[in-house]
Amino acid sequence: MAGVILDRVSRRFDADHPALDDVSLELRHGELLAVLGRSGSGKTTLLRLIAGFERPDAGEIRIAGESVAGNGRFVPPERRRIGMVFQSYALWPHMDVRRNIGYPLEARGVKGADYDARVSRALEAVGLSAFGGRRPQALSGGQRQRVALARCLVMDPAVVLLDEPLASLDIHLRASLSQELVSFHASTGATMLYVTHDQAEALAIADRVAVLDHGRLLQVDAPQALYREPASAAVAAFVGGGSVVPAEVLGPPAGGVAPVRVLGLVRTLRAHPGQPTGPAEVCLRPEDLAIAAAGAAGWVTQRAYQGATVALDLTCAGERLRAVVPASAATDETEIRLDIRDGWIIPR
Repeated sequence: MAGVILDRVSRRFDADHPALDDVSLELRHGELLAVLGRSGSGKTTLLRLIAGFERPDAGEIRIAGESVAGNGRFVPPERRRIGMVFQSYALWPHMDVRRNIGYPLEARGVKGADYDARVSRALEAVGLSAFGGRRPQALSGGQRQRVALARCLVMDPAVVLLDEPLASLDIHLRASLSQELVSFHASTGATMLYVTHDQAEALAIADRVAVLDHGRLLQVDAPQALYREPASAAVAAFVGGGSVVPAEVLGPPAGGVAPVRVLGLVRTLRAHPGQPTGPAEVCLRPEDLAIAAAGAAGWVTQRAYQGATVALDLTCAGERLRAVVPASAATDETEIRLDIRDGWIIPR
Protein backbone atom coordinates (compact mmCIF):
# COMPACT_ATOMS: atom_id res chain seq x y z
CA MET A 1 0.00 0.00 0.00
CA ALA A 2 1.34 3.43 -0.95
CA GLY A 3 1.34 6.34 1.48
CA VAL A 4 1.81 8.98 -1.25
CA ILE A 5 1.96 8.70 -5.03
CA LEU A 6 3.04 11.53 -7.32
CA ASP A 7 2.16 10.69 -10.91
CA ARG A 8 3.95 12.90 -13.47
CA VAL A 9 3.60 15.99 -11.30
CA SER A 10 4.85 19.37 -12.56
CA ARG A 11 4.80 22.82 -11.01
CA ARG A 12 5.99 25.95 -12.80
CA PHE A 13 6.34 29.42 -11.33
CA ASP A 14 7.57 30.74 -14.69
CA ALA A 15 7.74 29.29 -18.18
CA ASP A 16 11.50 28.71 -18.33
CA HIS A 17 12.25 27.28 -14.88
CA PRO A 18 10.00 24.47 -13.66
CA ALA A 19 10.19 23.95 -9.90
CA LEU A 20 9.13 20.33 -10.49
CA ASP A 21 9.24 18.71 -13.91
CA ASP A 22 7.26 15.52 -14.59
CA VAL A 23 8.07 13.88 -11.25
CA SER A 24 6.73 10.40 -10.47
CA LEU A 25 7.46 9.14 -6.96
CA GLU A 26 5.98 6.62 -4.54
CA LEU A 27 6.26 6.92 -0.76
CA ARG A 28 5.38 3.49 0.57
CA HIS A 29 3.21 2.93 3.62
CA GLY A 30 5.41 2.85 6.74
CA GLU A 31 8.52 4.01 4.86
CA LEU A 32 10.95 6.78 5.73
CA LEU A 33 11.85 8.35 2.37
CA ALA A 34 14.42 11.16 2.20
CA VAL A 35 14.22 13.70 -0.62
CA LEU A 36 17.74 15.00 -1.20
CA GLY A 37 18.81 17.96 -3.29
CA ARG A 38 20.67 21.23 -3.38
CA SER A 39 18.98 24.56 -2.74
CA GLY A 40 16.61 25.25 -5.61
CA SER A 41 16.27 21.60 -6.61
CA GLY A 42 12.51 21.50 -5.96
CA LYS A 43 12.45 19.84 -2.52
CA THR A 44 10.31 22.47 -0.81
CA THR A 45 7.92 22.68 -3.76
CA LEU A 46 7.42 18.91 -3.61
CA LEU A 47 6.69 19.12 0.11
CA ARG A 48 4.22 21.99 -0.36
CA LEU A 49 2.42 20.12 -3.14
CA ILE A 50 1.92 17.05 -0.97
CA ALA A 51 0.78 19.18 1.98
CA GLY A 52 -1.68 21.07 -0.21
CA PHE A 53 -0.03 24.51 0.01
CA GLU A 54 0.56 24.49 -3.77
CA ARG A 55 -1.48 23.17 -6.69
CA PRO A 56 0.26 21.12 -9.40
CA ASP A 57 0.13 22.43 -12.96
CA ALA A 58 0.07 18.86 -14.27
CA GLY A 59 -0.13 15.33 -12.91
CA GLU A 60 -1.88 13.79 -9.92
CA ILE A 61 -1.15 13.34 -6.20
CA ARG A 62 -2.73 10.52 -4.18
CA ILE A 63 -2.50 10.09 -0.41
CA ALA A 64 -3.51 6.78 1.18
CA GLY A 65 -5.25 5.84 -2.06
CA GLU A 66 -7.28 9.08 -2.33
CA SER A 67 -6.70 11.57 -5.13
CA VAL A 68 -5.99 14.94 -3.47
CA ALA A 69 -4.76 16.99 -6.46
CA GLY A 70 -5.00 16.77 -10.23
CA ASN A 71 -7.65 15.93 -12.81
CA GLY A 72 -9.76 18.87 -11.66
CA ARG A 73 -9.71 17.83 -7.98
CA PHE A 74 -8.03 19.64 -5.09
CA VAL A 75 -8.36 18.64 -1.43
CA PRO A 76 -7.35 21.48 0.96
CA PRO A 77 -4.51 20.95 3.47
CA GLU A 78 -6.73 20.52 6.52
CA ARG A 79 -8.46 17.51 4.93
CA ARG A 80 -5.33 15.64 3.84
CA ARG A 81 -4.36 14.07 7.20
CA ILE A 82 -0.83 15.44 6.88
CA GLY A 83 1.45 16.12 9.85
CA MET A 84 4.38 18.52 9.49
CA VAL A 85 7.58 19.05 11.46
CA PHE A 86 9.46 22.29 10.74
CA GLN A 87 13.06 23.36 11.36
CA SER A 88 12.09 25.31 14.49
CA TYR A 89 9.59 22.64 15.70
CA ALA A 90 7.15 25.58 16.22
CA LEU A 91 6.32 24.76 19.85
CA TRP A 92 4.34 27.23 21.98
CA PRO A 93 6.65 28.34 24.83
CA HIS A 94 3.75 29.32 27.14
CA MET A 95 2.10 25.87 26.87
CA ASP A 96 3.31 22.72 28.57
CA VAL A 97 4.21 19.64 26.56
CA ARG A 98 0.80 18.04 26.92
CA ARG A 99 -1.05 21.10 25.64
CA ASN A 100 1.46 21.64 22.80
CA ILE A 101 0.69 18.13 21.63
CA GLY A 102 -3.05 18.51 22.09
CA TYR A 103 -3.38 21.92 20.45
CA PRO A 104 -4.38 20.54 17.01
CA LEU A 105 -7.16 18.59 18.75
CA GLU A 106 -8.35 21.74 20.54
CA ALA A 107 -8.46 23.56 17.22
CA ARG A 108 -10.79 20.86 15.88
CA GLY A 109 -13.03 20.79 18.89
CA VAL A 110 -11.88 17.48 20.37
CA LYS A 111 -12.50 17.48 24.14
CA GLY A 112 -12.86 15.35 27.22
CA ALA A 113 -11.86 11.70 27.46
CA ASP A 114 -11.13 11.41 23.74
CA TYR A 115 -8.73 14.38 23.96
CA ASP A 116 -6.97 12.99 27.04
CA ALA A 117 -6.62 9.49 25.58
CA ARG A 118 -5.20 10.68 22.26
CA VAL A 119 -2.66 13.02 23.87
CA SER A 120 -1.58 10.27 26.29
CA ARG A 121 -1.10 7.81 23.42
CA ALA A 122 1.00 10.34 21.51
CA LEU A 123 3.15 11.06 24.57
CA GLU A 124 3.69 7.34 25.12
CA ALA A 125 4.58 6.78 21.45
CA VAL A 126 7.51 9.21 21.70
CA GLY A 127 8.60 8.16 25.19
CA LEU A 128 7.60 11.41 26.94
CA SER A 129 4.77 10.25 29.24
CA ALA A 130 6.62 11.65 32.27
CA PHE A 131 7.22 15.07 30.67
CA GLY A 132 3.67 16.24 29.90
CA GLY A 133 3.74 19.03 32.50
CA ARG A 134 7.03 20.59 31.40
CA ARG A 135 7.49 23.63 29.18
CA PRO A 136 9.46 23.24 25.92
CA GLN A 137 12.34 25.37 27.20
CA ALA A 138 12.93 22.81 29.96
CA LEU A 139 13.50 20.01 27.42
CA SER A 140 16.55 18.91 25.47
CA GLY A 141 16.71 19.32 21.71
CA GLY A 142 15.84 15.68 21.18
CA GLN A 143 12.86 15.91 23.51
CA ARG A 144 11.54 19.02 21.74
CA GLN A 145 11.83 17.16 18.44
CA ARG A 146 9.78 14.31 19.89
CA VAL A 147 7.12 16.75 21.09
CA ALA A 148 6.82 18.07 17.53
CA LEU A 149 6.50 14.51 16.26
CA ALA A 150 3.90 13.67 18.90
CA ARG A 151 1.88 16.72 17.85
CA CYS A 152 1.77 15.18 14.37
CA LEU A 153 0.83 11.74 15.65
CA VAL A 154 -2.06 12.97 17.79
CA MET A 155 -4.02 13.73 14.61
CA ASP A 156 -3.44 10.20 13.26
CA PRO A 157 -1.88 11.51 10.02
CA ALA A 158 -1.56 9.43 6.88
CA VAL A 159 1.88 10.95 6.31
CA VAL A 160 4.41 12.95 8.36
CA LEU A 161 6.36 15.56 6.38
CA LEU A 162 9.68 16.78 7.83
CA ASP A 163 11.10 20.00 6.37
CA GLU A 164 14.85 19.94 7.18
CA PRO A 165 14.16 19.61 10.93
CA LEU A 166 17.87 19.35 11.82
CA ALA A 167 19.24 22.06 9.51
CA SER A 168 19.66 24.76 12.18
CA LEU A 169 21.40 22.53 14.74
CA ASP A 170 25.11 22.03 15.39
CA ILE A 171 26.78 18.91 13.98
CA HIS A 172 26.87 16.94 17.25
CA LEU A 173 23.22 17.54 18.09
CA ARG A 174 22.21 16.72 14.51
CA ALA A 175 23.90 13.32 14.76
CA SER A 176 22.09 12.39 17.97
CA LEU A 177 18.71 13.69 16.81
CA SER A 178 18.93 11.86 13.49
CA GLN A 179 19.16 8.64 15.48
CA GLU A 180 16.15 9.78 17.54
CA LEU A 181 14.22 10.02 14.27
CA VAL A 182 15.30 6.54 13.22
CA SER A 183 14.16 5.14 16.59
CA PHE A 184 10.88 7.03 16.38
CA HIS A 185 10.20 5.67 12.90
CA ALA A 186 11.03 2.11 13.95
CA SER A 187 8.78 2.23 17.01
CA THR A 188 5.75 3.93 15.42
CA GLY A 189 5.87 2.68 11.82
CA ALA A 190 4.84 6.15 10.66
CA THR A 191 4.96 6.98 6.95
CA MET A 192 7.51 9.79 6.73
CA LEU A 193 8.91 12.01 3.99
CA TYR A 194 12.07 13.79 5.06
CA VAL A 195 13.38 16.73 3.00
CA THR A 196 17.07 17.63 3.35
CA HIS A 197 20.08 19.04 1.51
CA ASP A 198 22.45 17.02 3.73
CA GLN A 199 23.44 13.81 1.99
CA ALA A 200 25.08 12.22 5.03
CA GLU A 201 21.84 12.77 6.95
CA ALA A 202 19.72 11.29 4.16
CA LEU A 203 21.92 8.21 3.75
CA ALA A 204 22.00 7.60 7.51
CA ILE A 205 18.28 7.68 8.30
CA ALA A 206 16.26 6.77 5.20
CA ASP A 207 14.89 3.48 3.89
CA ARG A 208 15.21 5.01 0.41
CA VAL A 209 16.58 8.29 -0.94
CA ALA A 210 15.14 10.30 -3.85
CA VAL A 211 17.61 12.70 -5.51
CA LEU A 212 16.17 15.88 -7.05
CA ASP A 213 18.06 18.28 -9.29
CA HIS A 214 16.58 21.32 -11.05
CA GLY A 215 13.09 19.94 -10.57
CA ARG A 216 13.78 16.51 -12.04
CA LEU A 217 13.97 13.22 -10.19
CA LEU A 218 17.35 11.63 -10.95
CA GLN A 219 17.25 8.41 -8.90
CA VAL A 220 15.31 6.72 -6.10
CA ASP A 221 17.12 3.91 -4.33
CA ALA A 222 18.24 2.42 -1.05
CA PRO A 223 21.14 4.41 0.47
CA GLN A 224 23.68 1.65 -0.19
CA ALA A 225 22.65 1.31 -3.85
CA LEU A 226 22.61 5.07 -4.35
CA TYR A 227 26.16 5.34 -3.02
CA ARG A 228 27.65 2.30 -4.71
CA GLU A 229 25.71 2.34 -7.98
CA PRO A 230 24.70 5.90 -8.96
CA ALA A 231 22.51 5.93 -12.07
CA SER A 232 24.12 9.02 -13.60
CA ALA A 233 27.19 11.23 -13.41
CA ALA A 234 25.09 13.92 -11.70
CA VAL A 235 24.12 11.56 -8.86
CA ALA A 236 27.68 10.20 -8.59
CA ALA A 237 29.15 13.69 -8.24
CA PHE A 238 26.53 14.90 -5.76
CA VAL A 239 26.18 11.89 -3.45
CA GLY A 240 29.19 10.69 -1.51
CA GLY A 241 31.85 12.98 -2.90
CA GLY A 242 32.57 10.79 -5.90
CA SER A 243 34.95 11.72 -8.70
CA VAL A 244 33.55 11.11 -12.19
CA VAL A 245 36.32 10.42 -14.70
CA PRO A 246 36.35 9.36 -18.37
CA ALA A 247 37.13 5.74 -19.15
CA GLU A 248 36.89 3.07 -21.83
CA VAL A 249 35.07 -0.20 -21.26
CA LEU A 250 37.20 -2.89 -22.92
CA GLY A 251 34.83 -5.85 -22.80
CA PRO A 252 31.29 -6.93 -21.90
CA PRO A 253 30.31 -7.31 -18.24
CA ALA A 254 30.50 -10.74 -16.65
CA GLY A 255 29.61 -11.52 -13.05
CA GLY A 256 28.83 -7.88 -12.32
CA VAL A 257 32.24 -6.54 -13.43
CA ALA A 258 33.89 -5.41 -16.66
CA PRO A 259 37.44 -4.57 -17.78
CA VAL A 260 38.02 -0.83 -18.12
CA ARG A 261 40.87 1.55 -18.90
CA VAL A 262 40.79 4.51 -16.52
CA LEU A 263 43.51 6.98 -15.44
CA GLY A 264 45.89 5.05 -17.72
CA LEU A 265 45.34 1.81 -15.79
CA VAL A 266 43.43 -1.32 -16.82
CA ARG A 267 41.25 -2.53 -13.97
CA THR A 268 38.14 -4.68 -13.46
CA LEU A 269 35.35 -2.57 -11.99
CA ARG A 270 31.70 -3.07 -11.09
CA ALA A 271 29.28 -2.64 -13.99
CA HIS A 272 25.59 -2.81 -14.90
CA PRO A 273 24.77 -6.04 -16.82
CA GLY A 274 23.85 -4.10 -19.98
CA GLN A 275 26.90 -1.83 -20.01
CA PRO A 276 28.23 -1.54 -23.60
CA THR A 277 31.91 -1.44 -24.53
CA GLY A 278 33.51 1.84 -25.58
CA PRO A 279 33.65 5.32 -23.99
CA ALA A 280 32.17 5.57 -20.51
CA GLU A 281 32.41 7.38 -17.19
CA VAL A 282 33.55 5.84 -13.91
CA CYS A 283 32.61 6.87 -10.38
CA LEU A 284 35.57 6.62 -8.00
CA ARG A 285 34.79 7.14 -4.32
CA PRO A 286 37.57 8.48 -2.04
CA GLU A 287 38.00 5.06 -0.42
CA ASP A 288 38.36 3.39 -3.86
CA LEU A 289 41.81 4.96 -4.34
CA ALA A 290 45.00 3.90 -2.60
CA ILE A 291 48.67 4.82 -2.54
CA ALA A 292 50.66 1.98 -4.10
CA ALA A 293 54.20 1.17 -5.15
CA ALA A 294 53.07 0.87 -8.77
CA GLY A 295 50.18 2.74 -10.34
CA ALA A 296 49.20 5.96 -12.04
CA ALA A 297 51.27 9.06 -11.30
CA GLY A 298 49.43 11.55 -9.10
CA TRP A 299 50.27 14.92 -7.57
CA VAL A 300 48.91 15.88 -4.16
CA THR A 301 47.58 19.45 -3.98
CA GLN A 302 46.18 19.40 -0.44
CA ARG A 303 46.12 17.19 2.64
CA ALA A 304 43.58 17.13 5.48
CA TYR A 305 44.45 15.13 8.58
CA GLN A 306 41.34 13.31 9.94
CA GLY A 307 42.80 11.23 12.74
CA ALA A 308 42.89 7.64 11.54
CA THR A 309 42.77 8.77 7.90
CA VAL A 310 44.14 11.53 5.67
CA ALA A 311 42.10 13.09 2.85
CA LEU A 312 44.17 13.89 -0.23
CA ASP A 313 43.13 16.25 -3.01
CA LEU A 314 45.18 15.36 -6.06
CA THR A 315 45.43 15.37 -9.82
CA CYS A 316 46.02 12.27 -11.92
CA ALA A 317 45.93 11.95 -15.71
CA GLY A 318 44.51 15.45 -15.89
CA GLU A 319 41.62 14.64 -13.51
CA ARG A 320 40.94 16.07 -10.06
CA LEU A 321 40.41 13.36 -7.47
CA ARG A 322 40.00 12.90 -3.75
CA ALA A 323 41.41 9.91 -1.90
CA VAL A 324 41.01 8.95 1.75
CA VAL A 325 43.90 6.77 2.91
CA PRO A 326 44.98 5.39 6.31
CA ALA A 327 47.19 7.85 8.17
CA SER A 328 49.84 5.15 8.37
CA ALA A 329 49.98 4.95 4.55
CA ALA A 330 50.07 8.73 3.92
CA THR A 331 53.35 10.40 3.02
CA ASP A 332 54.54 13.99 2.77
CA GLU A 333 55.56 13.46 -0.85
CA THR A 334 53.92 15.63 -3.48
CA GLU A 335 54.22 12.97 -6.19
CA ILE A 336 52.64 9.59 -5.45
CA ARG A 337 51.53 6.45 -7.26
CA LEU A 338 47.82 5.80 -7.22
CA ASP A 339 45.98 2.49 -7.56
CA ILE A 340 42.26 1.86 -8.09
CA ARG A 341 40.79 -0.73 -5.71
CA ASP A 342 37.13 -0.36 -6.67
CA GLY A 343 34.79 1.73 -8.80
CA TRP A 344 31.48 1.81 -10.64
CA ILE A 345 31.02 2.18 -14.39
CA ILE A 346 28.11 4.62 -14.70
CA PRO A 347 25.38 3.04 -16.88
CA ARG A 348 24.59 4.43 -20.29
